[in-house]
Amino acid sequence: MKKVLVLLLFILLSSLICFSQEGSDACKPPLSTPGNDNPDESFMVGGSQIKNIPSYFDALPFVGIFFKGYHHSTDALLARLKRGCFYVKEEFDSTAVLDKVKVLMIPTGGLYGMENSEIFKAVLGEYVRNGGTLIVFAQQHGHDFSALPSPDEKPLECYGWREDQSCRSNSMYVDTWHPALSSTIRTLISNPIDGYFSGYPSDSTVLLRRRVNGMPAMLSYPYGEGWVVVSSLFTDWIAFFQDKKIIRNLIAWAKNPDLEMPEYDLRDSPNQEVVLNLEIKNISDESASKAKILWLDPERNLYFEEEKVISIPSGEETTITVSHSFSDIADKKLGIID
Repeated sequence: MKKVLVLLLFILLSSLICFSQEGSDACKPPLSTPGNDNPDESFMVGGSQIKNIPSYFDALPFVGIFFKGYHHSTDALLARLKRGCFYVKEEFDSTAVLDKVKVLMIPTGGLYGMENSEIFKAVLGEYVRNGGTLIVFAQQHGHDFSALPSPDEKPLECYGWREDQSCRSNSMYVDTWHPALSSTIRTLISNPIDGYFSGYPSDSTVLLRRRVNGMPAMLSYPYGEGWVVVSSLFTDWIAFFQDKKIIRNLIAWAKNPDLEMPEYDLRDSPNQEVVLNLEIKNISDESASKAKILWLDPERNLYFEEEKVISIPSGEETTITVSHSFSDIADKKLGIID
């Protein structure tokens, strides 16, 4: 009975944290999952999986989730990362979706059966080609990834969770530095993975490799004006596991992949100041005499608050310079924020 109650609580909370802009279509059961098969057979639903449920306003900004596979776990993960979800169905309007969300996540098992849908593949390719970013989790079989757009029109060569042995502890190591890895302080990373990639576009960047065989576990490649990030991680499905910071940073990067990000080495130079130029606009009906600056950490928690004396007439904007030293920041607070 206890397990049943916990499962019901999980379903109810998952429904509350999902903010779909498609009205009555919000948070319905998945259209199709891979035959009730999942990547890690030891998974158990527990009370620790969902906690610190954010409010509606805390959950912004939105991230798109493809409405197949284990999407209920993906929106639970997004809730813990303080982001809301916008569900995207199989035959979606790529232009309309791109106007709403710049990032579309394909859940664990979300590409099940989609490699045979030419409509889906065409629309998905158009979404990325026009500037969207895909973040793809583990799939059941390697051929499922063939539904993804590829610059040379050759499908990715990979192994799914049915074709590989799962690994968790020290499962991966960093191959190439990337903003998504900015919270990583160890070369070896513990994260649940099933599968790997053996063939991929020539201009791909391998971010993470499997420790046991050296094969890619996460890589990215450009497609038109957008990006595709594929992985064998099922962090969304087993959402209580250790390292979700990679996904958090990956989402923040994917909102604007071409944005140049300044880097600060706070480990070797902890007392250096972070200096930013902020563009602010007075949208009120009266002149503004001061501005409140909120410094947030990558988990979107308030880290520091300050006020600046300004003078901005109604409807006008200006640029102010702010600075702060993060000498006391903990390693777990390192990363990027969108």
